[in-house]
Amino acid sequence: MKQRSLTVRLTLFAAAVLHIACATTPEPPPSPDQQVAAKRVALEFLDSIAHNRAAQARGRLTGDVDDEFLIGMISTLADLHAYSQAAFGAYPDSAAKIRRGDPIYVWAEAIRAAPPTPAEQGLVALHTYDPNLDLYLRREPGGWKVDFASPFHEDISLKLLLQLRAGDIARQLAREIQHGAYKSFDEVESAFSRRVRPPTTRP
Repeated sequence: MKQRSLTVRLTLFAAAVLHIACATTPEPPPSPDQQVAAKRVALEFLDSIAHNRAAQARGRLTGDVDDEFLIGMISTLADLHAYSQAAFGAYPDSAAKIRRGDPIYVWAEAIRAAPPTPAEQGLVALHTYDPNLDLYLRREPGGWKVDFASPFHEDISLKLLLQLRAGDIARQLAREIQHGAYKSFDEVESAFSRRVRPPTTRP
């Protein structure tokens, strides 16, 4: 009886040790090919935003996603991108300045230049010159996904754009640009500045 009890205890102990060993074994870092695949998904995610494809962008995300914020973010960034595209076509002499003001163009260029780097928990990190533009990707059964814990989720400047209804203003200005309402991009910028007002707060 004592021998049987000892055997049971040893078996349980061995099982516990095996469980701990499996739980603490670090996931192998992504291979170079996997890192390239992860970066491709990140660029596809940004392209989905640029074309205002909310469902497609949502399908490339993982993590705790606030759908209301996500839809607002995608719509705003897509409108700003469309505005920049309209201005780019109408005022080629101001192309460099227009590109610098296009958040999707800036974000995509930063991600293209970012070398994929293995990170903790099997993630692939895309570190850029601005932490707010960094993206992290996690491998799931369906493939690589952008981890929504990335810094842009808490980016104050992006939330301010939503509060200022910058997307609505950009969409209006894009139509006006296409109808030849402005002689230069400087005039467009002035119109944008006049229409953007910080949200008022009551005491």
